[in-house]
Amino acid sequence: MKYLWKRSVSQLNLKGTGKVFKFTLTQQLKSRTFRITTVVILIMTILIASAVNIIPALISNDDDNEVTTLGDIDVKEVYVLNESDLDIDIVSALSAEMPSANVAKLEKTEESIIEELEETTENKILIKLSKDETGYSILSIKPPNITVDEDDLILYYTKSVVESGRLLSAGVNADDVEMLLSSISAESITAGEEVKGLAEVLTEIYVPMISGLVLFLLIYLYGYWVATSIVAEKSSRVMELLLTSVKPLAVVLGKLIAMGTLALTQFTLLLLSAGISYKISGGFADSMAGESYNPLDLSTLTNAFTPLNIIVVLIIFILGYVLYAEMNAIAGATISSAEDMQMAVMRVNLSAVVGFYLSYFSPAVDNEMLNTIVALCPISSPFALPTMIIMDKISIGMAFASILILVVTIVIVLLFAARIYSSIVLHTGNRLRIKDLFSIYKQK
Repeated sequence: MKYLWKRSVSQLNLKGTGKVFKFTLTQQLKSRTFRITTVVILIMTILIASAVNIIPALISNDDDNEVTTLGDIDVKEVYVLNESDLDIDIVSALSAEMPSANVAKLEKTEESIIEELEETTENKILIKLSKDETGYSILSIKPPNITVDEDDLILYYTKSVVESGRLLSAGVNADDVEMLLSSISAESITAGEEVKGLAEVLTEIYVPMISGLVLFLLIYLYGYWVATSIVAEKSSRVMELLLTSVKPLAVVLGKLIAMGTLALTQFTLLLLSAGISYKISGGFADSMAGESYNPLDLSTLTNAFTPLNIIVVLIIFILGYVLYAEMNAIAGATISSAEDMQMAVMRVNLSAVVGFYLSYFSPAVDNEMLNTIVALCPISSPFALPTMIIMDKISIGMAFASILILVVTIVIVLLFAARIYSSIVLHTGNRLRIKDLFSIYKQK
C-alpha cells in the first residue's frame, strides 16, 4: 500500500498547469454557450429573489381589491324578523352597514313575506332570528330565482350582531365584548418544538430545494464542461500539442482550476444578485402592496448567513466541484469523440443525480439515520451540507467529519488519476470501461 502511494504521488508532475489554466479560461469565456448560460442563470436568480417580495405584494393588492363589504351587496330590501327573547336592534346594525338597502322590521306575517319572496324577481332577503330548546338560530330566506351570492355575508354579520348584543344585554361592557369575540387560533405541535411562522415553514421547504438545485446545476454543469473540453481538444489534436510541453496530469488540473474559478465566480455572482434583487424588490413591493400586505420575515434565514457560514459553504462548493470535475475529467479522457460523451459520463451523472435527490428528500423525511448518511456520503454531501449548515441542522463534529471524508475521496480519486491519466488521455478508439481503467492502474 505504501509503495502504491509513493508510485501515485510520483505521477503528480504539475508543471505547465498555469498554461492550461489560461488557455481553458480564455476558451471558456469566449464560448457562446457559457455566456448564454451565465445570463440565463442570473436572470432566473434575480426573478426568484424578486418574486419573494413581489408575489405577496400582488396577492395582498388583489385581496384588498376583491374584499366585499355589506355595502357592496346588491340587495334592495332586507326584512328582519326577531322571534327570540333577545332585545337586539338588528335593523339599525344592518342599516348602518347597508345604506343602499331598505332594512326594516317585518310588519307582515311570516307566511305572507315568504309567499312574496317566492313570486318576486327582485333581490330581497328575510333574516329570521328565533329560539328553541337548543339555543338561538338565524335563518336567511331569499327568492328561488334570484341569486344573492353574498347572502352568507349578511347572515354571518347578523350572527356577530346577535352574539355581541347578547353579551351586552347580559351586562358585559363593550371592551370585554370585543375581547371575548376576538378570533382564537389553535394548532398542535410535538413536545420540544416551537410554533413556526409562514416564513419559517417556507424556508424549511424551499431553501433545501432551491439551494440543492443551484449547487447541483453548477457542480454538474462545470464538471461536465471539463469532460467536454478534454474531448474537444482530443478530437482537434490540441491535446497532442499541449502534451508536448505540459504533463498529462497538469492538463486536467489546469482545467479543473480554470473551470472552478469560473464556477466560484458565477456562484458569488448568484449570491450577490439574489441579495441585491431581494433588497430592491422589497422597495417596489412596499409601494405596490395593499393594506393586507405582510412581507415574509426572512430574518431567520438571513441571520444564518454569517461570514463563517458563507466561507464554509464556499469551501464545500469548491470541494464538491473538484470531486465531480475529477470524475468527469477521467470519463472524458476515456473516449476519443464527442459522440461517446453521454455514455462516458453516464455513471458520473447518475451519481450526481442520486446525490441531489438524497439531499432533496432527506429534510422532508427528517430521519436522523438518513440525514447522517446524506451528510457523510461524498456524492450527496456537496449538495446537502450547505443547507444543513445554514439551517443549523448539523453539528460541528458531523460537518467536520463530512468535509474530511469529502477531502479524502478527492485525494483518492486524484491519486488514481495520477497513475492512469498519462495512458488514457491520448487514447483513441473504443471507449475505455471501468475495468480497463483498473487494469491500467495495476500495470502502472
